Amino acid sequence: MEVLLNTADIQAASQKLKAKASEMESAIQEADSAISPLRGFKSPRIVRDLEAWDQIKAETRRTLESLVEDAEELARAAADNEAANS
Repeated sequence: MEVLLNTADIQAASQKLKAKASEMESAIQEADSAISPLRGFKSPRIVRDLEAWDQIKAETRRTLESLVEDAEELARAAADNEAANS
C-alpha cells in the first residue's frame, strides 16, 4: 500500500493549529482581565463563579498545551518524512 503525504499541507496545518492556540490563549487572558475586578467581591455566588472560571481556564490551558504539542509533533512528522524521502 502506497501512501502519499503532502508535507506542506501538514506543516500548514501545524502552523494553523499553533496560531489558533495562540488566539485562544489571548482570549483567555482578555476574559481573565475583564473579570479580574470581581475578585475583590465577597459575594458567595461571585466567588463560586470565579472558582468555576478558574477551573475552566486551567482545563482550557491544559488543552491548548496539548494542542501545541500535537501541532509540533505534526511538524516533526512532516520534517521526518521529508528527510526520509530525500
